[in-house]
Amino acid sequence: MDFFMLLDNTPSMGVAATAADITAMKKATANGHDGGKDKNCAFACHIVSEQGVEDKKSYYNVARNNGVTIRIDVVAAAVKALMAKAKDTQSMPNQFRVAAYTFGKTAQDAKDAKLFKVSDLDYNLSAVAVATDTIKLMSIPYQNYYNDQQTSFDGALKSIESEITGNIGKGTSNADRQKIVFFVADGVGDSYKAAGCTSPKGSNGGRCIEPIDTTYCKKLKDRGIKVAVLYTTYLPLPDNGFYNDWVKPFETKIAAKMQECASPGFYFAVSPTEGIEEAMKALFLKIVSSPRITS
Repeated sequence: MDFFMLLDNTPSMGVAATAADITAMKKATANGHDGGKDKNCAFACHIVSEQGVEDKKSYYNVARNNGVTIRIDVVAAAVKALMAKAKDTQSMPNQFRVAAYTFGKTAQDAKDAKLFKVSDLDYNLSAVAVATDTIKLMSIPYQNYYNDQQTSFDGALKSIESEITGNIGKGTSNADRQKIVFFVADGVGDSYKAAGCTSPKGSNGGRCIEPIDTTYCKKLKDRGIKVAVLYTTYLPLPDNGFYNDWVKPFETKIAAKMQECASPGFYFAVSPTEGIEEAMKALFLKIVSSPRITS
């Protein structure tokens, strides 16, 4: 089996990971910045200029300086732990190969649908585990860059499909390797999509905030590629006007669309404060239980 991990590291994955982390993050940002902006914020925006200069005052660094774990940290740790689990689960040498990608190192990459390759497809799961240290929150050069359109599921899924080459097997032997996209995301797209936006409100000047459009999930599945989806539940923001205007109208559809993206039986949902590591392992075991490489 060949696993292609596709990990959402877009700015929404900068939310503090647990209730305790949220409390700590809000406390650390109680005074806001630049004269009181963004007080009591639970999100760790990662700002790195287009010249590559890190903003040491960005909330990403506030989180780091205050020991706050954010959701992408938990995802990275979960992938690392999964490599150990996969290694222990193998019933024969080289049963599993793993590659890993994020949606982009920077928002500029995401704009061009340029995935960040964490690891090439590799039998050496220990090496993949080491590479997970490069999984970081996507940086933005400044607030509201590209109208915050950093989460293109269409672009990411098209890009991961192009990474999957060769025979799409059934997993019956080492020469007949099954291909699985292991997709981890919070289910809400925010991208430039002037035509075809699936939001009930349509696009807003080309900006499309929508539940995942499963068109590109279907294209993967039509090729014989299995799609496993770990849905890291989108965090509602009932006090936020933008959320109420643009996300709440389809909030009840987010989980259903993520499940629709998955191959039958290959879906798992986990809340913001539940164990992503345990959920990832459970989904992996579900996938490998049938079929297995037998020769």
